[in-house]
Amino acid sequence: MAPRLWRFLLTTALLLAAGLLVRRTMHLRGETSRTVPSPDPWPPITETLPLATAPVPAAEAAASAEAVATAEAVADLELTELVAAWLPPVDGVCPPTHLIKAKAASGIYHLPGTANYERTKPDRCYADTNAAEADGFIRAKR
Repeated sequence: MAPRLWRFLLTTALLLAAGLLVRRTMHLRGETSRTVPSPDPWPPITETLPLATAPVPAAEAAASAEAVATAEAVADLELTELVAAWLPPVDGVCPPTHLIKAKAASGIYHLPGTANYERTKPDRCYADTNAAEADGFIRAKR
């Protein structure tokens, strides 16, 4: 008699819980479909036009043009240094000058002679470990 009562109570409790979950789900679905208007709409964005400026003297214009040219030269130099720091692999093989293999997905670089060096298919090839670490790669543990 007791096992039959427990089975009945357990079945009833499970059906009641399932019914409550279905009711709650339907209630929450109804809430998400309602949209509530905002009481305080965002103010419109207004752009101000720059004021007319006085003409720049020739000496100041030449100095600013020279500063811009110097900044562009520095940017070009930094870009050249970044490109020369690593080379892309050719057919999955690093060139003899850049033997360190780096995998972008894992963020790890492998040195020649380490455990997974031979099977690693590199995304970048570096000449030294400092360049690889400067680009955010970490050394392989094994």
